[in-house]
Amino acid sequence: MLIELTQSGNFQFRDPQYQGHAATARFEDGGSVVTLEGSPLVTDSEKRLEAAQIRLNQKDNSFTANRNVRILTKNSDEQVLVKATRAEGNADSMVYTGNVQLWRGDAYIKGERLEASGKEKNNMRVHAEGRVQSILQAVRANSDKLDYDDMQGFAHYQGNVRAQKQDMILESPDMIVSFRDKNVTEMTATGGVRVTRADQHGTGEKAVYDGATEFITLTGKNAQVKDKEHGLVQGARLIMKKNGETLNVESAGGERTLTQHPVKNDRK
Repeated sequence: MLIELTQSGNFQFRDPQYQGHAATARFEDGGSVVTLEGSPLVTDSEKRLEAAQIRLNQKDNSFTANRNVRILTKNSDEQVLVKATRAEGNADSMVYTGNVQLWRGDAYIKGERLEASGKEKNNMRVHAEGRVQSILQAVRANSDKLDYDDMQGFAHYQGNVRAQKQDMILESPDMIVSFRDKNVTEMTATGGVRVTRADQHGTGEKAVYDGATEFITLTGKNAQVKDKEHGLVQGARLIMKKNGETLNVESAGGERTLTQHPVKNDRK
């Protein structure tokens, strides 16, 4: 039984699963495990893998890669590029750690740890953690965590969420964005929300953005919207329109609605 074998000097290989090259290769476990170093490059039917060190395990078709990891997946019309300090996984799922960045078409996700699964077209699922930055469906966001699912059509942001879509900024502890055909259909923020659009500023327990009308509905006890022109409007349910108008729709449970208009002094 092969215990260990080291080969060096422009090592090249090909097997049923992988092919590639490296400066050195060390075989272990009867030849089923190989560690490649010296600018190794490994490819298979779906991806191209580069790193300072790559370890392949033929028993379970898994691998680990360390330092300056770069993986280009080419199993759909939109290629997926990931850069990280470390990567490990198999044909079904991948785990990336250390300054992870992922690009896919117009989508971008950055974090300290990222789990990715799903290899069919429009069926990518990602869980990211650690100072997450993202651009998804034209929504730029920062959060502590992110769960993104292509097939289900949603992105779930958690922890210190700040999301921007055009001139609208939503801040909350938790936000879900729903989309269809690469268009945002709805954004729902909960847990205490701040909304800014143009010179309008709104607060409430919950905010719902409707992609069809581009209206923002604020709800919660004493939800309010204020700006320089209209002053302050407060109530249980308010709507912020795109053109800057604020509509007080209704109060709830006998709560008062409040409108404060700024007073203009025309005296010279």
